[in-house]
Amino acid sequence: MTMNNDESVVLEPTCRGPSKNRNCTDVPCLIIFALFILCWFGVGYYALFVGDINAFLVPTDSKGRKCGVDADVIDKPFLVFFDITKCINYRCNTPQVCRSQCPQSNWYFNPNPQSINETYDAMLCSDGITVRDKNIKALKQLIISKACAKWYLKSTPVLKRCIPQLFEASFRTGLGNDAVNITNGELVKPVKVVKFLTSIHSIVNEAILTMDSVIMFIFGGMLVCLLYIMLLRWIALPCIWIAIIFIVVLLSCFSYLCYNYYINNNWIGWIILSSILGGFALIIAIMAVCVRKKIYLACQLITETSKATIHILSIVFFPVLPWLISLSVIIYSIVIALYLMSIEDQEFLVKEELSNGNCQCSMEVNYTIGDSCKPELFYKYCHEDSGSCFSMSCLLNDTTTPKYKYYLYAAHLVGFIWLYLFIIDFKKIVIASTYATWYWTLCKTNIPYFITIESLCRVIRYHLGTVAFGSVIITICRLFRIFIKYLHHASKKESTNFASLFVKSCLFYCSKCFIFIVEKLLKFSTISAYIMCAINGKGLCASAVDALSLIIRDIIRVAVLNRVVYLLLKLGKILITSLMILLAYWYFNSNGNSETREYWYVPIILIGIGTYLAATIFFSVCTIGVSTIFLCVLQDCEYHDGSNEKPYYMNQNIGKLLHVS
Repeated sequence: MTMNNDESVVLEPTCRGPSKNRNCTDVPCLIIFALFILCWFGVGYYALFVGDINAFLVPTDSKGRKCGVDADVIDKPFLVFFDITKCINYRCNTPQVCRSQCPQSNWYFNPNPQSINETYDAMLCSDGITVRDKNIKALKQLIISKACAKWYLKSTPVLKRCIPQLFEASFRTGLGNDAVNITNGELVKPVKVVKFLTSIHSIVNEAILTMDSVIMFIFGGMLVCLLYIMLLRWIALPCIWIAIIFIVVLLSCFSYLCYNYYINNNWIGWIILSSILGGFALIIAIMAVCVRKKIYLACQLITETSKATIHILSIVFFPVLPWLISLSVIIYSIVIALYLMSIEDQEFLVKEELSNGNCQCSMEVNYTIGDSCKPELFYKYCHEDSGSCFSMSCLLNDTTTPKYKYYLYAAHLVGFIWLYLFIIDFKKIVIASTYATWYWTLCKTNIPYFITIESLCRVIRYHLGTVAFGSVIITICRLFRIFIKYLHHASKKESTNFASLFVKSCLFYCSKCFIFIVEKLLKFSTISAYIMCAINGKGLCASAVDALSLIIRDIIRVAVLNRVVYLLLKLGKILITSLMILLAYWYFNSNGNSETREYWYVPIILIGIGTYLAATIFFSVCTIGVSTIFLCVLQDCEYHDGSNEKPYYMNQNIGKLLHVS
């Protein structure tokens, strides 16, 4: 490489890293980002003010009252359905009432009861309906008018909705010609909800009981991750060559097996598959030999990154903070999305339940059948025989979505994606700034003690605009992907012709592939730009140009480096996660109580997921660190010649591989 006469890296005279003489970068983008996030929070405030999440969480009876919440039913938190078999679809076309508890037994109306008082006690009716002192004929009339349930089953409260338990055999309600057979088959779909949510409840209980052990194992996995990062300075090269040899041998073995199948079965497909696998094995072996020096360089850079990580160990734990913030953003976004979903216009209509009823409404409302109504006014001013109406009801007819709600959805989605990516990119540029400071400090003993905090403050003070600029570019790509998926989903509903559907599917997958490639390239460019911004303090566009001008000259090295780092860290994730799962399996089965616990595997799965997430967080630091040090090395070669006046900052082993020392 030759010396470049362009503007050089501005370093501190005392060799304490990148210069502090910086200017704020991409300020307009930061202003736009701040204004948009304020609008995003404004959407959230509006959703919290107008929406009602109780529409999803709290059951509502046929009169529109929230069980256990509204004053009339404050002591009745459970919702009972008169006919659960009508709840197969989204909306239950059956009367629903709030009760203090779910039914504790199976019951059906018997027109010839042994004791009328037992029937009185067992009947389930809408509020305001009095059954005492009524004869059997009157009771039957109440059931036919849907003022009372003609049967119910022993039920379990699920999210405060009373869902029937399975029973051994069918039973028959005795209402003469109105008789109905209730079988398990009719209850399959509703009862599936019970089984699923009961399983969830048991799984949550198991997770709570074993939470201490799960946390202990996850922390153990974190320590193993740190140990693996430290060991990379010694095991990187052996691991990568063992992995390459293993892949070549594995492909060769599969190729040989396919060839044997061809010899025995004489099917041409086996010989084709054998040739493909053998060809892949040969190509990988040849490529490994041809780029062996670049593999050595990649391993040396990983070794250097491991050494830097040991010096600045705090950088490994820094990603936990952005991760917690991003988790908070996700939770907030989900809650606001639920509130937005609850914003809808409800239409209540007066409906006739019994043709010969005498329900009368006072002049305050003067409701007739088919009129729009408000439940609270209907049940206040409409009466029948000095009691509540049962021949007419004010029931929910339909719900409509306000048109402006879709704009709120769009703004909320864009705000969530942009803020989430902003937090992720902020983490990347802080890590890059930390590793760049370490690299450009010639005297490693002069590395600042609070190097991570200094990098954090530097990014917050000068480069938040650059982070906003980079994150909005990726946000636009994500929105394009979502929009293409939406168009594809909409076109599938409209198209019934096979040829048209096939063409649209081809266009969709081609567009999806194109956007995916563009997003990958933009991600790579923005990460490289963040690294150069951390070094030189320039804006996103200028930093991207500087980074790409360095990378294009060494594109093969970059490709090999990315693959080697990916392979090593992926192997590390799998190894550490597998190790912790095996240890957890041994620990939870050592007491011999796994056979008595139905969900004994829950803590093991949680440990596996937690360890993998921890490894992903820790190893993301190494990925950015390797890329940062590599770009620093390339720039080091551009602006220094190894003389006393312009010494190299790179390690001597890296210099030898680059033929610059």
